[in-house]
Amino acid sequence: MDQPGSAPDWADLTLEQLRAYRRALEAEESKVSYWWGVIKARADVTQAGASLVATDDDHALSSVLCRDPACTGRTPMLRLCRDDDAPPFPDIAPLWVRLDPPDEVSRTALVADLRQVEARLLAYQHDLEDRIDAAMAETILRYQSDPSLCLSALPQEQQCAG
Repeated sequence: MDQPGSAPDWADLTLEQLRAYRRALEAEESKVSYWWGVIKARADVTQAGASLVATDDDHALSSVLCRDPACTGRTPMLRLCRDDDAPPFPDIAPLWVRLDPPDEVSRTALVADLRQVEARLLAYQHDLEDRIDAAMAETILRYQSDPSLCLSALPQEQQCAG
């Protein structure tokens, strides 16, 4: 049964399925955000000419990483943990073996390739955010239609066997 204001895409989903769908999108968005950050950092470091190979001069690398104005002020708390079940992004593996390009032409090519992947990840992240927003909007419509549905989001008390 269609809820008032429901998009046809949502018609067959129960409220719990809609919530689960939104949680799955949020988990995927978190993974994409992680990989976007990794690729962006790799591109920034490569573009700056810093080495990714450990050396005695780690100060040079840290100065590149903290050149961004966000490093000097408040930054939001981010989950920066790698999730082993993150889906592989097809273009990443070949880029990752191109560690420390030996010349400027190779470095420029690697940065361009990294920026392309970065842009694709960002576009995918924005698509996921739009889908999360749409799922949330549908959830809100359902709550407005029947406010008692809000109660189903609360944890249920467990009754002890007596």
